[in-house]
Amino acid sequence: MNKAFLGVYRSFPPPLQDFLLTMYGARLAHERFGGRYREYVQLLSATERFSRGDLEAYQDERLRLVVSHAYETVPYYRRRFDDHGVKPGDIRNRSDLHKLPLLTRDDVRVHFEDLRSRAVPRRTLRMGHTSGTTGTPLTVGYDRDTVCLTYAVFDRHYRWAGLTFGRGGDRVAVLRGNVVVPLTERRPPFWRRNRWQNQLLLSSFHLSPANLPAYLCELERFDPEAVDGYPSTLFVLAKYLQRVGRFFPVRAAITSSETLFDFQRDLIEERFRCRVFDYYALAERVAFSHECDRHAGHHLAMEYALSEVVDGTGEPVPAGVTGRLVGTTLHNLAMPLIRYVTTDMTSLRDDPCSCGRAHALMGDVTTKAEDLL
Repeated sequence: MNKAFLGVYRSFPPPLQDFLLTMYGARLAHERFGGRYREYVQLLSATERFSRGDLEAYQDERLRLVVSHAYETVPYYRRRFDDHGVKPGDIRNRSDLHKLPLLTRDDVRVHFEDLRSRAVPRRTLRMGHTSGTTGTPLTVGYDRDTVCLTYAVFDRHYRWAGLTFGRGGDRVAVLRGNVVVPLTERRPPFWRRNRWQNQLLLSSFHLSPANLPAYLCELERFDPEAVDGYPSTLFVLAKYLQRVGRFFPVRAAITSSETLFDFQRDLIEERFRCRVFDYYALAERVAFSHECDRHAGHHLAMEYALSEVVDGTGEPVPAGVTGRLVGTTLHNLAMPLIRYVTTDMTSLRDDPCSCGRAHALMGDVTTKAEDLL
C-alpha cells in the first residue's frame, strides 16, 4: 500500500477497511492478472513438461534477446560491455554468461537511472523493494509483463499444491508482513478481508499468547482451504494448536520468505494436517523456485530466470557445492538485471526429481551471505 492510501485506510473503521482493502486488491488484480497473465499461465503449463534440453533452449533464446536489448537500450550495460570487450553476439547461450560482469546491489543502487531501458517509458515502470533484512533496502524496476509472469508462476505454485490461485480461487488465510491493522491496536479484530481474492489477511504483528485464541476463532469462522505465510508465523500458530491439543486441517500450507527449518515443517504439517509447499522468490525478479508434490527440493522456474551459483571470486561452482546465488532475468526489459549477485547462499543440483519435471533442482537457501560467520 502507498502512503496516501494508508492514510485514508487507517482513518476508517474495520468494516470500511475491509471494503477499501478489497477495492485495493481489485486494482492490484487488474495489474497482476490482466495483460499477458493468461498467456503466461498457458506458457508455463506447456513448458512444465518440457525436456531439459527444450528448457535450456528456451533460456538461451530469451537470454540472447535480453542481452541484445540491454546493450542497445540500457546505458549502463553499453558502457560495461564495451569496457569488457563484449558484444551481444558473444553471448549465444548460458555457457557464455561468464563473459559478462557481475552486477551488485551497490551497482543497482548507484546506477539506478542508467540501468533503466530507454526503450521503456519511465512512467510505465513498476517499482519493487527488497526487505532490507540484510542491509539497506533496494529499489528495482520492472515492466508490466514481468508482473504478470511473476503471478503466473505463483499460479503454478498454487496449482502444484492442489489449489486455485487468484480471484474466484480457494479461500486462503494469509499471515505475512501486511500491515492491515494499526500496530498500536490492542484488541481484535487483528485481520481484514480481501474479498476480491478470497483472502483473510491476518496481522503477523499482533501474534501473542493473549491474542492467539482470537486468531483461531477467526480462522474457524473463515474456514480456509489453505494457509499462506512465513514459516515463523505459521509455526507460531502450529505451536499454539499443539499447546491446546487441537488440529486445524487445511489442504495445503504455503511458505516462503524465510528459511523453512525441518522442525517448523514437521509441526506445521502435523497440526494443519497437510503438506507444506515452500517457494523461494526475490523482489529483484531474478529467481523463483518451488516445491512440487514430491517435496524433494525446489524446482527452478527455468522459464522465469537463469540461475548460477558462484564462489567468492565469481567463478561457477560444481553441482552440489554451496555458493552465492546469481540471477539473470529472462523477461524484464524495463530494467534487465543480468548476473545480479543476490545475498543468498545455495547450491544447484543435477539429480532428477521423481515427479518427472525436468526443471533443475535448487538446494536449500541456508543463510544470507552476511550471516555466515
